[in-house]
Amino acid sequence: MRRRLVSGVGLLAVAAVLAGGCEKPSTPIPTQPSPTPVTETFSGTLTLNGALTFPFVSATAGPLTGTVTALAPDPLATIGFALGTYAGTTCTLVLTTDEASQNATITGVVNAQGILCARVYDSKGQLTQPVTFTITVAHF
Repeated sequence: MRRRLVSGVGLLAVAAVLAGGCEKPSTPIPTQPSPTPVTETFSGTLTLNGALTFPFVSATAGPLTGTVTALAPDPLATIGFALGTYAGTTCTLVLTTDEASQNATITGVVNAQGILCARVYDSKGQLTQPVTFTITVAHF
């Protein structure tokens, strides 16, 4: 009889140890921080047949959005607007629109960190006067 009692106590001890191993850890498991989105603003004056390039750094892969936020004196004027990759002095255009007016947006995805560029240009040589502009680029 005594032997059964001892083996019953032994089973309870094993069950208690196993149950203790199933508890949640007391300290949380660290997670990777989420990248913080960055919005950059570029502005200037675009002249007849002119173009301006603005390099910027994308720290990680993720969505990319460029927006023409202001055109003056005529918000209905159309300009070329593009996003691409930058290598030294060259902006290789990847996403383009030749007829961007105020509030025009370009969207894409950055595959890896790197130096990118935004470019505005007189796409069709149709500007009759200088146009001041503001563009924003949101990326990670």
